[in-house]
Amino acid sequence: MKVNIPKYMQLFRCLSNLRKMSKSLTYDAEQIFEVSVNSVLPHQMVKRSLLVDGNRLVVDGCSYSINHNVHMVGFGKAVIGMAAAVEEILEEHLVQGVVSVPFGIQESFRASGRSDLLLKLESKVKVVEGAADNLPDEPAMNAAKEIASVAENVGEDDILIVLISGGGSALLPLPVDPVTLNDKLQATKILARSGATIQELNTVRKKLSKLKGGGLARLAKPAKVISFILSDIINDQLDMIASGPTVADASNTNDALAIISKFGEETSMPSSVMDTLKEAATKHQTNRIETNFSHVQNVIVGSNKIALQRGCEKAQELGYYPLIMSSGIHGEAKDLADAYCNLSMLIGLLMQYRKSVLSYKGIELKLLDSINILSKFGVSKSFGGHLLEYIPSADKPLCLLVGGEPTVTLKGNGKGGRNQELALAAAVHWQTKSVEDLACSNTLTAGDRVKTGCQMVLLSAGTDGQDGPTDAAGAIAYPSLCNEARNLHPQEFLDNNDSYSFYSTFNDGMYLIKTGLTGTNVMDIHIMLFSPNTSQ
Repeated sequence: MKVNIPKYMQLFRCLSNLRKMSKSLTYDAEQIFEVSVNSVLPHQMVKRSLLVDGNRLVVDGCSYSINHNVHMVGFGKAVIGMAAAVEEILEEHLVQGVVSVPFGIQESFRASGRSDLLLKLESKVKVVEGAADNLPDEPAMNAAKEIASVAENVGEDDILIVLISGGGSALLPLPVDPVTLNDKLQATKILARSGATIQELNTVRKKLSKLKGGGLARLAKPAKVISFILSDIINDQLDMIASGPTVADASNTNDALAIISKFGEETSMPSSVMDTLKEAATKHQTNRIETNFSHVQNVIVGSNKIALQRGCEKAQELGYYPLIMSSGIHGEAKDLADAYCNLSMLIGLLMQYRKSVLSYKGIELKLLDSINILSKFGVSKSFGGHLLEYIPSADKPLCLLVGGEPTVTLKGNGKGGRNQELALAAAVHWQTKSVEDLACSNTLTAGDRVKTGCQMVLLSAGTDGQDGPTDAAGAIAYPSLCNEARNLHPQEFLDNNDSYSFYSTFNDGMYLIKTGLTGTNVMDIHIMLFSPNTSQ
């Protein structure tokens, strides 16, 4: 279906200046994203958090005695680079290590020129690949057994360093006897199909695991346990990241049984699962909340918040006024793109009408309404106040930074990812919206509606460098993009979830963000840049 170009060509259609301005903003957005990601790369994270001073190991203000007594385990998509950094810092003090990583990741790093993230040939750390397609499997379970063995054999004077990142849950599967790996997978699928939340799934899974829900830390006791955690979870909930293998579990077996009962799935569960949970509940083996984790230090070394903060600093260096909207954005990518577009158009109007009290007040109320809509996606309602503090003077261009992980409901058979879809959806929404859609006609005249308040660019990209099954991390959008690509019919690509094909075709892929695999993962980053149009 061909997109019909609106009569007024939208709010931001000052084409004589747009291409030059958008290229400048695009370059700035790319710089801000690059600096944000660099701040949470494995070596950067570890070096910030781990210091060796003679025979003392200093971690986030805590000091430990080291003398060839440090052991290391890890599991997750980003831990191989973290392990390499830890080994480089500890040198001879590291005795041994085992890390469980996704199948094929070492070859992927080599192919993308990131051999610096790999362990050296003479490394003391064993690398085990598993969890093909991000699902627990036998190789991952064998790795989990080796990790458990390391934890069980450390002594009172030893230190166990645990590296944890996103994907760690699938890479650390070790069910309690007699539950099999297949039994546990089946139980998870049954509950997920019934509508269980991720929190509910984790509660049940932890009660069926030897290592999750604090199990790994209990195995290592009385040795000191230091966990370096790379968070890919909104709000950085430690018990949610890889199901909290070094975090005290606040739930009990009766909670797990109650969840299964809530969805009426008692008879659907594998018999080993129900028998194990009922026996544990009867014996009161896990009904007590474990609180004695004094031997554990959990440190978040990388997160979306850290990346956004560094992005803020870079934006400020580039002359922008930076604001972090949220580090916990969620929801359908297309709907979020629509909300972003509404907000961006209102920001443009406010920049234009800040000297006109009557028009400004009317638009200001609409902007606060748009923030209320964005609150459903994870933006605080109070953010509107922070934004309105900036706009009246607007002596600097504006940078809004957002982090989180939206979702995509697949309806087509195209190729793309949530970040490319969000960017394309934003471009399409800008193309099809007019000021009238924002219900601002009562404060503006017909002549006002075609004026532009600012130029803007949106960058949406994943910090891991891979957006869906593509070689791109994300993409860039700007208000005139669909007009420039009208012969491609962008709406048709969007309807088919084919954002990668669109961006690959448009201007020979100029607006795709391609970083290669980064070796880290703290969800996604969205960057919106606004520059007042001083020519008006």
